[in-house]
Amino acid sequence: MSTSHKTTSRKGSTVVVTMATALVIAGCTSQNVAAPTSTATSGPVTASSAASTRSPATSDSQPQVGSGIPANLLLPNENEGSTSPGATGWKTDNTIGQPWLLDPCRPTTYPTDSKRVAFRSVSRTGPELRQARQLAAFPSADVAAETVSGFRRVLSACKTGGNASEGNAWQWVSEDVRIGDDGFVAAGTVGGPAFSPSGTRIAVTRVGSLVFLAYDEGEYSSAQIDGGARKTQQVAEQFAASK
Repeated sequence: MSTSHKTTSRKGSTVVVTMATALVIAGCTSQNVAAPTSTATSGPVTASSAASTRSPATSDSQPQVGSGIPANLLLPNENEGSTSPGATGWKTDNTIGQPWLLDPCRPTTYPTDSKRVAFRSVSRTGPELRQARQLAAFPSADVAAETVSGFRRVLSACKTGGNASEGNAWQWVSEDVRIGDDGFVAAGTVGGPAFSPSGTRIAVTRVGSLVFLAYDEGEYSSAQIDGGARKTQQVAEQFAASK
């Protein structure tokens, strides 16, 4: 699994994950991948959620990229070079409109994306490997807390889906953990009996008005909170300790 609208390739097989229906809940909107020109979905269910699911704002009225992230704050692994054969070094991207890599609804959008004041990611790729650290700054701790709540809602709403015979069946599990002001770990897989396994391990923490996400994608064969999930959790704990 990867970013929104993802196509995953494993050992010559290409998997395209689609959803037959549009899913709208407070905190997320799931749209049919096969119909990118579909009409807008209905509004969130709860009044406390944002009234739209528009893409992150990038207008001139928005604060400068990076204005909400301390200049001296480095994310885990930021600026590190390659440490394994075939893997790239860690690259930094401060583009404010980057999507979160937690994408269980395929695609998943988050109403609070439009409220970001800054965003940073560092990532590396390699053979059967993709790892990233993402950090968003919000105008208040309340907005940051709503972002984490939205993460939990989509993990619950899109826990399973897809078609195993087509290689796009997915499953997610999650567990709350004590990191920063709030946190959880999650594990997901996608595939089918005739397809190579692929999975994701994610850890999230909120520290005040900052939300941090650690991401690890590789050949995980099941959705479970395993050693890979705990290693990702340690990355989130490292970030929380730096604050």
